[in-house]
Amino acid sequence: MPRWAARLRETHRFFVIYGGRGSSKSWTIARDRLLLSSQQPLQGLCVRETQESLADSVHRLLANQIEEMGLPDGPCNAIGSSTPTARNHFRRHSHRPEQNQIGRRRRLVLG
Repeated sequence: MPRWAARLRETHRFFVIYGGRGSSKSWTIARDRLLLSSQQPLQGLCVRETQESLADSVHRLLANQIEEMGLPDGPCNAIGSSTPTARNHFRRHSHRPEQNQIGRRRRLVLG
C-alpha cells in the first residue's frame, strides 16, 4: 500500500485524497475500509468519480477486493448496483442548473 495509506487509520472527520488516474487511491481505500469493516462495524461515505453505472465503478471495485481478500460478500450485497449516483442527478438536471442542489452543496463543501 502507498505510504499515505497509514494515515487512513488516524482519527479525522474527513480525509481528502487526491492524485492522478491510476495512483491506486480507490483501490487502497477500498481495501483498507473492507479490512477495517471485517474487524468492527464501520459506517462512512466515500465519494469518487463514477463510471456510467455504480455496477461498473465502486460496486465492482469492492466486489473484486472482497473476492481477492477472501472476505464474506455481505458488504457488496448491502450496496445495490443500481443505487443512484450524483452523476445521474447531474445528467437529469444539466439543462436546469437552478435545480441542481447537489452541485451547489458540492461547491460550498469543496470549493
